[in-house]
Amino acid sequence: MTFLSSLWGGEARHVARALDGRRSNKNRRASLNLMFQPMVAGNLINDALAREQGFLARILVSHPPSRIGTRLRPRRELLMQNMQYATGDTDKWKTAIRQLASIKPNYSEIDNSIQNTVLCFDEEAWVPLEEYYRTVEEGQRPDGDYREVRSFASKSLEQACRIAAVLQKVDEPTATGIDLDHAQSGIVVAEWFLNEIRRMTTHTEVNSKEVKAQLLLDALYESRGHEAFKKQDIYTGIGRRKELSINARQSDALLRLLEDLGYVARNDDEWHVAEQYGGL
Repeated sequence: MTFLSSLWGGEARHVARALDGRRSNKNRRASLNLMFQPMVAGNLINDALAREQGFLARILVSHPPSRIGTRLRPRRELLMQNMQYATGDTDKWKTAIRQLASIKPNYSEIDNSIQNTVLCFDEEAWVPLEEYYRTVEEGQRPDGDYREVRSFASKSLEQACRIAAVLQKVDEPTATGIDLDHAQSGIVVAEWFLNEIRRMTTHTEVNSKEVKAQLLLDALYESRGHEAFKKQDIYTGIGRRKELSINARQSDALLRLLEDLGYVARNDDEWHVAEQYGGL
């Protein structure tokens, strides 16, 4: 985790090889996109070591609520709408990335490291940044809104600045500064993620029941895929596995939990793993 955090911060990395000798990479940053099942992600979010080392504070976490049961529009209409939104957004993004990739970086004559362009905020852009800083800082008081997510809150202003820079570069690849509009946009996005982790931390603490539900879901998918099964198949078969040891009463509770989360669906006395679940 410490290594990943250092990459996030752009610290120099030194590699020693027998053939090439010692080489250094400076001003390089890592970006990760991780997707977990909710109950597995909860274990990481509530991990004390990951928090104390600052690893989690460097991640923008989101957990969108399930839309199962509300997707009632015709499939063709929904597909066409999604294609319309996606085409406009992705085309703009692709164009910006191509422009940025075509710009040749400047290298240091001393150690051949990349000399990154420093984006400075316009004078008027500092006003909302200072206001956001005060809001987040006050929220970390013992009675503040962010008292339970202080490590995330402490990094939120830096996240807002990074996001503002990305948005500025996407809109203007040759930009050398960050204006008021993009600073405000960066704050909006960073604040949303801060409130999202606060919501998750406050309301979705993982317990042993949820961990066992994840183990059961994985076992069901491994043995049945999306085929139908009955409740007794669990406590007379799969549930006898050493890591599960599930009886009839526990089967009821775990199936209800998985149904509430949208991972299994019921048809009379039969169940099946939901189609959108593809295993870990």
